[in-house]
Amino acid sequence: MPTWDFIEDASSETPRIWLSKALPASSASLSAEKRRLDTATTTCSTSNSSSAAAAAAAANANAAPATATDPSDDAQQEYKPLRKVDCRALNERYNMITAAGVPADSSTQLGTVLIESGRATANLDARTVYSNFYNMPRRRIIGAAWFTRVEKSSKEIVLHPLSERDGSKVEDLYREAVAASSSLSRVSLDDVIKEEILLEDETGYKVVIMKMGRTLTMKKKSTGLFGASYNLQRGYGEYTVPGEEDEVCLGPPRHLFFAVHGIGEAMWSRDDCSVPSVVAQTDEARAAMNRKQAEMWRADCARRTKAGETSLPPPPNRIEILPIEWYTNIHSASSELKRTLMAATLQNIPRLRAIANDVVFDVLMYLTPSFCEEVLETVTGQVIDIYERFHKIHPDFASGGGKCSLLGHSLGSVIVWDMLSILKDSTEGKPAFELEPGHAAAHEVYAKEDETSEDTVKSGTWGPLLTKKLDKLLPFVPEYSIFLGSPLGLFLSL
Repeated sequence: MPTWDFIEDASSETPRIWLSKALPASSASLSAEKRRLDTATTTCSTSNSSSAAAAAAAANANAAPATATDPSDDAQQEYKPLRKVDCRALNERYNMITAAGVPADSSTQLGTVLIESGRATANLDARTVYSNFYNMPRRRIIGAAWFTRVEKSSKEIVLHPLSERDGSKVEDLYREAVAASSSLSRVSLDDVIKEEILLEDETGYKVVIMKMGRTLTMKKKSTGLFGASYNLQRGYGEYTVPGEEDEVCLGPPRHLFFAVHGIGEAMWSRDDCSVPSVVAQTDEARAAMNRKQAEMWRADCARRTKAGETSLPPPPNRIEILPIEWYTNIHSASSELKRTLMAATLQNIPRLRAIANDVVFDVLMYLTPSFCEEVLETVTGQVIDIYERFHKIHPDFASGGGKCSLLGHSLGSVIVWDMLSILKDSTEGKPAFELEPGHAAAHEVYAKEDETSEDTVKSGTWGPLLTKKLDKLLPFVPEYSIFLGSPLGLFLSL
């Protein structure tokens, strides 16, 4: 029986690993309707029943068909493997359909699967991943069992997945060679070795089996006379995704934090900016909380085990933190105010212009009632939208005693304060404070006039000065409200 080189996974099942990378900017846009999950899609993503598969097919009947891998695009950006738990979930859906005898081609309706603990959805028909709660570019996904080994150095090896179509052909050739290696095979291994496969999605390359003594190697070779040659690897090998083990060991989410960012997010979210965006910061905060919870739980389990206790404590429930990105609407190029600002600031000092337009702009404009209202409506609307989607993805959140809290950073803490002030006044039945002529500040005291004197100093609940009553309110009373780097005292003194 010959041996094989670069076979990381020799299992009888196809060792399909799902990988992703960002789509090009030209194709990464996604409409709000495509990003929104409905109940049927969520149900089919979390169920293994045949009815759930049918619901998935119906929900994705109009999805774009799977597209082949672009080798030139792959060379520019590497695919990264998804979490192992997500790969297993995707393979379960994939195998459930193919086990029924349905070929997994472009006409197969595989549906959607929730991944990344519900924060993202994988559309197996379109082979894309999109975020469920915040603004992130879509990613292309591919299920691969065979990889091109690019050996940049003795210690650095980069794996590029073959397309699903080409990988399937290589897998068939590999299985044929393994079967021919049997002493009872009716097919000679030498005849199989003579076969070659022309790759469809990597033109100019073919795959052959090379034999060196008793060792076989799957090779990707150029069809030209002097082209490059690469070794092919079956299976991805051992890998870890940071934070997966900590998050997977915890219980379901029972506390949801909404993080409202402060000034300058329009600048921090740029790719060329070294300051992490609110999405990156919430990802880091979530990972840190998961790690701390997991460490404490594991330490408690180890302590009880050492003490001879047989019953171990259940894992703590997870804390989810999701960003609220209000800058995307306010700093939109279609905004009349933004267009006016861009036309007024000097273009020959780009860095100072960027700081003025994307950082200082937020503070100054929040001091104007109309801009303040727009920000509050945007943030409240996003909280409501995410709150509803989160309950659809985690239907047992409320029944399990789930709580919601608010976290505001910098100007975001002022926004949170204003939303709480509006919620408090609404629940207490107070009339909305209307803008009076001569007012220019965005914050004013909600007056309670003393019955004995009209000259009494005003006192009461502090909140934003509004030109109209806001129709949207927070859908919950927060368990906690956390302010980080807050300038609230300054705003309340204006």
